[in-house]
Amino acid sequence: LPMSLNLPMSLNLESSETPTIDNYSETSLLDLPNEIISQIFSFLPLRDRMRMRGCKRLDKIERETKNHVQYFWIEETNSVTGLKCSDKTNWQHFTIRESQDVDIYSEGLKRIMGNTTFHQVSIWFISYNSYLHNLLKIVSDCTTDMINLASQDRIFEREAFTDEFMWSVSQRMKKVNVDTVVQSITSDGLYRIYQAMEVGSIPLQKLAVNVTQSICEDLLLDRLDITITEGRQFHSSRPIEAFSFDNFPSIPFNTEIDFHFFDRRMEFSMQMFIFDEGDGKIKFRVYDNDEEMERKKNKEGMVKLKTV
Repeated sequence: LPMSLNLPMSLNLESSETPTIDNYSETSLLDLPNEIISQIFSFLPLRDRMRMRGCKRLDKIERETKNHVQYFWIEETNSVTGLKCSDKTNWQHFTIRESQDVDIYSEGLKRIMGNTTFHQVSIWFISYNSYLHNLLKIVSDCTTDMINLASQDRIFEREAFTDEFMWSVSQRMKKVNVDTVVQSITSDGLYRIYQAMEVGSIPLQKLAVNVTQSICEDLLLDRLDITITEGRQFHSSRPIEAFSFDNFPSIPFNTEIDFHFFDRRMEFSMQMFIFDEGDGKIKFRVYDNDEEMERKKNKEGMVKLKTV
């Protein structure tokens, strides 16, 4: 962004003369009203807006300028250049490099999250340390419709993705996806979220999280009172409809077990991978109307289970 703009100081609409360079006067960006500068800032990428911190007045205007970003990707990398985040043109990218300028990253991220609304935020961490944990806390307080969380570090998964953290983001966001196997989340914590979604006391509409098989079984048997028997039959004391879904019906030895349970306005689905150490993904979803839920039940590949 140029710090000086060539703007017309006056323009005679009745004149037939074509404006020339002599009609213009050099005007500094700082000569413009705050409202105009704020409008200019609203069109800038986040990285460019962060450069305004060197000027006290521009820094204040930037802090007060609200912004909306459709997709925002935060990643930690040990690469010099960082990784490409997406082929979409409307992604904003915030790269964290290991052990570099921790305070600057924290302050910058706080500012971004404080005056920006997002449609979707995605996070990818490759290690675990205290400052990354703090950054995750900053992100969990942001205003976004959807958040995607992933890590390849088992310690980070255990220490960061806890019942408390999941409950915190569930109270602020509409969709949450944890795309890594999390062993610190408990069935009690998940059932608390399920109940809150069912009565509509939190804004969360969709939750997807990778968990261990024991968590899935505990959630089914003890919390939702669902028992799956041989022959894909089921039993429950609750008014639940159960379905199985086969993604690959032509494959005789499918390694995927996919069950869907419809509990009033809620859907609870469980996808287990037999040859992947018993880990799988569970999903909660709230339906706004019966028609939408019926379309899901009648989806091709859905087979209703018999009640016993």
